Amino acid sequence: VLLLSVSYALSQYNIAQSSNIMWLDGVYMLPFILLGVYKLVREKKVAFLSVSVGLCIVFNWYSGGMNCLFSILWFLFEMAYYLLDGSSCSWKKRIQTIIMTGIRYVIAMILGVLLSAALFWPTVKALQGGRASFDWQLLTNTFAGQIQSVIQGNTLGAISEAGRVSLFCGSLAVIGCICFFLSDKIRVKKKIITGILLIVTVLLFYWQPFIAAFSLMKSVGSYWYRYSYVGIFVVLFIAACFYKECRESKALNRNILLVSIGFSVVLLGLNYIYPLYSLKRTGGTIVFLLVIAIMLLCYLKCRGKKAQYVSVLL
Repeated sequence: VLLLSVSYALSQYNIAQSSNIMWLDGVYMLPFILLGVYKLVREKKVAFLSVSVGLCIVFNWYSGGMNCLFSILWFLFEMAYYLLDGSSCSWKKRIQTIIMTGIRYVIAMILGVLLSAALFWPTVKALQGGRASFDWQLLTNTFAGQIQSVIQGNTLGAISEAGRVSLFCGSLAVIGCICFFLSDKIRVKKKIITGILLIVTVLLFYWQPFIAAFSLMKSVGSYWYRYSYVGIFVVLFIAACFYKECRESKALNRNILLVSIGFSVVLLGLNYIYPLYSLKRTGGTIVFLLVIAIMLLCYLKCRGKKAQYVSVLL
């Protein structure tokens, strides 16, 4: 948990946006909002989500809007996981649960917006007319950039630019995210649900309607993919699920090594076909991948104080 939290704090997005810290408000508020969604789905508690949404909009209405949009996707994901855990329930019970939880979610979001209305409402009114009006022409059924660049974005020194996003947050996250889908300890249905979440998250940066929505219907010409931290969070979340559920798996060692080598080969191949970064950067990334994989293997084989020393090195 500590290592992946540090990976979130020192991700590509946070380093790149350190020159304009207004974009960091959404970063530190996103986990609170998603935790609020979890509490709403699992514990039927509305207050945490409402207060988190209200504060997020007050701190920065722009990133608050992006977080609120992403919370819709996260709500659907949490509902799917929740219904999967209660698979013994009848279809009638499931439908009732979906409807009631959906109503609670809508109420929580409305309450959150109302808590921030003193700031949010004047801003909306200002955006409805003149030069600040919404650009509805951005909603076109097209794709921007090349989707394979999301893989190449996991390279040391990679930055988000028009048509390609970088979700770089460290080798530990990349290895864990891929291993999640290869583990025999995780149910297939969970892999499918999580896979859909990951695919939709990638599309947020390449399908024009998603880009327009998360840019709040305004044309963007700088600070590309201002919402890319949501993609970083998803990668880290999937990695965390893997490390949590598979820490005792004997096949874990084999998967970690295979994934690190396989991803290195894919990274080299893509950079040869679609050269985006220098061979020096790609090579450095591969070295880090293999080193982290070896340290993970050492950590899994060690116990007690030795494991603590390895975790500090990681």
